[in-house]
Amino acid sequence: MIINHNKSHIENIDTNDQGDNPEKQDEWLTAECAAVKTRAMVSKEGRPPVPLKTKSVPIHGLDIGPEELKLKQKADSSLKKYWELADKSVGGDKQQFITKKGILYRKYCGKQNADNLIQLVVPSELREKVVSLVHDTLLAGHRGAGKTLSRVQQEFYWPGIHDFVTRYVASCDLCQRNVSKGTVAKAPLAKLPLIGTPFTVMCVDIIGPLSPPSDGHRYILTTIDMCTRFPEADISTTTLYALHATK
Repeated sequence: MIINHNKSHIENIDTNDQGDNPEKQDEWLTAECAAVKTRAMVSKEGRPPVPLKTKSVPIHGLDIGPEELKLKQKADSSLKKYWELADKSVGGDKQQFITKKGILYRKYCGKQNADNLIQLVVPSELREKVVSLVHDTLLAGHRGAGKTLSRVQQEFYWPGIHDFVTRYVASCDLCQRNVSKGTVAKAPLAKLPLIGTPFTVMCVDIIGPLSPPSDGHRYILTTIDMCTRFPEADISTTTLYALHATK
């Protein structure tokens, strides 16, 4: 017996002789059967899907031509020593840094020939945008520091790339909000010093930006006296004003 919710009736099918009667077997296989839907499942079907949380990655600044890239590489002081090593033999006949059409590249030689890479040397003002495209986009998936670094190194290189990518991933806002709670250890408690004189040690913090802003004020500068616990708060339009207020 099969309950067919689509046709609102019950079909009686003899399943004992389905092996002897081909017509009965076909009827058994083609009979429609619908599972019972709960109220939660019905209400979920009516709701729109929850949009994915993605960070808008600015594309402007990356659509530069070869000539502009040459100028940025030449003007970057952190790449000066690499220009001096360009097209020179280092460690035998291997050239670690090479130039193609005036653009600086790094030649990485792995243990196997398949691991050899030609990496573009990125100037300092483009490095954050490169890591943002590899880490923050929808297809990137906000991977960890190791996988993000491996993906960046497939095409790019710059001095201090390991620390740069590690700090960027560790400071990603979406990664910190969505990380599993059990993977982050609690910070150990520390003893605070006892303050005997009022207003000698102040704890200062800036809250913001607030959205929507109230009368153009987006930040709140808070101060607390560590001796008397006396609080004070001041509103400001920019963090620069708030920093000047602390002085």
